[in-house]
This record gives sequence, C-alpha cells and structure tokens, in this order.
Amino acid sequence: MASLKRRILSGVALNSFEQLSTQFFSLLGFFIVVSNLSLKDFGLLHLLFTVVPVGAVIATMGMDRLLVADIVVYRTKKQYATIRALLREYLMVLVSLLACVFLGSWLFKNYVSQYYTVDLVPFYWALVALVIAQVMMTVSSVIFEAFEKFNYSLLTKSGEAFLRTLLIVSYFFFIG
Repeated sequence: MASLKRRILSGVALNSFEQLSTQFFSLLGFFIVVSNLSLKDFGLLHLLFTVVPVGAVIATMGMDRLLVADIVVYRTKKQYATIRALLREYLMVLVSLLACVFLGSWLFKNYVSQYYTVDLVPFYWALVALVIAQVMMTVSSVIFEAFEKFNYSLLTKSGEAFLRTLLIVSYFFFIG
C-alpha cells in the first residue's frame, strides 16, 4: 500500500512540475515576444502560431493514441517484432505527412507573402521549427506512454516547453 501511495504522490508531483514548468516557460516566451514586437508583428505571429497545432494534428492524424493502445496490447502478448513494425510504419507515415504539411505550408507561404512579404517570411522558419518540436514531443510521449514511462513523458513535455522558449529567445536575440 505504501508503494502505491508513493507512486501516486510521485505522479502527482511530476504532473504538477510539468504543468508549472510549461506555464512558466510559456509565460517567459510570451513576455519576450511581447516586449520585442510591434502590435502588427505580434498579431501576425499569434496568427501563425495558431497553425502549429493544426500542422501537428495533420501530421499525426490521431494515430498517436491508436499506436499507444496497439503497443500495449502487443506488449502483453510479448510480440516485440510487431511493436517494432508498428513503430517503423508510424514513423514512416508521420514523416510523409509532415513532408506534405511542409510542402503545403511552403506553397501557402509563397502565396501569402505576395501580400505580407516583409512580415511573413522572417517568421516562417520559426514556425517550421515549432511544428517539428510539437510533432517530436508527440512522438516521444507516444513511445514513453506505450512503454509505461509516464515520468519520462512528463519530463519530455517540460523539456519541449523549455526548448520552445529557448528557440524564441535565440530567434529574437541572435536572428533579430
């Protein structure tokens, strides 16, 4: 019973840490963005950031939840070759869909840049990096959750928020 209480408490502590650190890094990134952008640039960047979850959803197509369930089923049956095949196929489909998202966004960028040439182009690569970070965080969460490594999954989410903030800081201070 004490072991179960300890596991629950550690899960609650790690979940709280992940939530607090994600909020902290998001808030820090928000203040950096707000203090360095004009109102027009901030509005455009905020509009572009709404594309990040959409790009990630298109790239994963909800397969992540199905993959976790399938891996857990095959783990109980000890069919590890099937798990490897599932992961390989998942990654192949994910890379293909991600390539389609980037190709579509590149075409969209060129179309929209006709109207917002000065504003849109500098933010494009930051947007691509954020979509890649979101997808990689999803992939790592899927793998950790499928193998019941929930602590690592929570730490990965915190690390992704930290890296996202680091990307914003480096983008503004080094690239301009």
